[in-house]
Amino acid sequence: LVMDAGRRDAEAARDVLARDESNYLASRRLALALYQLGRLQEAEATYRQVFAAYPSDIDMLAGAGWCRLRLGDAAAASQAFEQVLTLAPLHIAARAGQALLVRRDEKTKTRPHP
Repeated sequence: LVMDAGRRDAEAARDVLARDESNYLASRRLALALYQLGRLQEAEATYRQVFAAYPSDIDMLAGAGWCRLRLGDAAAASQAFEQVLTLAPLHIAARAGQALLVRRDEKTKTRPHP
């Protein structure tokens, strides 16, 4: 069901962007739909494009961070989250991403080596 909704959202956003490539809301909708569909590299690129056009929309940078996290690039994810937290120290998505990274790092450090 989520996949169907994600596909519909992505298609609808692309339809709007075909007519108005600078449509802010459609761009945000497309980024989220791609993320939900697991198309993380496309989602990250879209999040970053929106953030570049609208640098006050730090949710887009946080979204790019979550894409990097899910793609296994902890350093890039942490960098994105830190940038968001510099601008908005209480940003919930960025704080959650950083907390997850810290937890993963702690588990790796405490895991016994064979």
